Amino acid sequence: MKKSAPHTAASKPKMKRDPIPENFRTLEELWEFWDTHSTVDYPEFLKPVKVSVRLAQGAKVLRVADDLVSPLQRRARQHGLTLEALVNRWIRERLRKAG
Repeated sequence: MKKSAPHTAASKPKMKRDPIPENFRTLEELWEFWDTHSTVDYPEFLKPVKVSVRLAQGAKVLRVADDLVSPLQRRARQHGLTLEALVNRWIRERLRKAG
């Protein structure tokens, strides 16, 4: 039995792929396309980019007890806030009251 050579990027068999539509009629159509296709299959549309990230200064990570997370998330949703925004608001209010 003859062993086949491992596939490399150069020797990988070409898979049939759908063309990217010129226009999508709706956002749902666009989402459906990219939910079922991979950008890896369309390398000619990809280009290298430089990414620069600045981390927020002054932000700290605090551990929250597991039993507090769900009630906090629920309360944040009720107020239309992120969990972080709610917790920061409550801490500020408490510090103001404490003087």
